[in-house]
Amino acid sequence: MVNKYARQDKRDRNHEEIVSALLKYGFMVWNIQRPVDLMCADHSFFCVEIKYKSGTKRPVQIDFEMACKAMKLPYYVVRTVDDVKDIYEGRLMI
Repeated sequence: MVNKYARQDKRDRNHEEIVSALLKYGFMVWNIQRPVDLMCADHSFFCVEIKYKSGTKRPVQIDFEMACKAMKLPYYVVRTVDDVKDIYEGRLMI
């Protein structure tokens, strides 16, 4: 049986670009990679899962997203620097 929570140490190609954009907008950023790519904060905490173009979430990421929503912790899937700008401007939906 395949462990759906098995760690994959692979970063998306746009990881550094997204982290740089978050820092540029003044967010604090922690690379935690598991169960989500980033834990971020400004006036409160939020989670960021980085995906490249059409990348999809793994089962553990889907489970974690559902847990975040249940706890009212914002969880964003970010694919571009424009998504980071939308978080900053409050336009990207949770």
